[in-house]
Amino acid sequence: MKIVHQNSPERQAPYLRAVPLAPKSGEDVELEVLGLAAPFIEPGTYDAVGGKAKVVRMFKATKLVVPWGITLYDRETEKDQTITVPRYYNIKPTDQARRVRAGTHSDYLRDWVMVAGRRPTRRDRLSPRIFDGMLCKVEVRTVKSDSRQRQLPEPAQYSVVARLIERKAGGGMP
Repeated sequence: MKIVHQNSPERQAPYLRAVPLAPKSGEDVELEVLGLAAPFIEPGTYDAVGGKAKVVRMFKATKLVVPWGITLYDRETEKDQTITVPRYYNIKPTDQARRVRAGTHSDYLRDWVMVAGRRPTRRDRLSPRIFDGMLCKVEVRTVKSDSRQRQLPEPAQYSVVARLIERKAGGGMP
């Protein structure tokens, strides 16, 4: 299996830019893809290290994204490569800046409790910094359909962390 790191020149895609091919006719436009290509690895369980979380808007919803670094051995280059696979959490924005909400039975709360090793108290702020530097066993799945449940062609399929299975070591502040 060939592993292509998401930031390698092979995998990297430039920012979106429209350039008219025929400036006067305006008929054809050349488009370049925005951002980096999504990572793809075989579905299964892996050891992964959490990264710094960020809040994003996607599919008309607010999500918290925690990147998980999975180190795999590449037989072609005979070196280890770290692939970053995201874990998406559904959250709700609030009126206050820098504050979001997650449900009492949400995946975020369940993962936070597992990583922290304790239940939150009533006044706890459930900071996503707890995932940063945490070594966990994660389950990776392949996304095969888009936001409208239409089948994605095989080259457009990508990997995401489906769930955290267990805490292994490390971590931030609980």
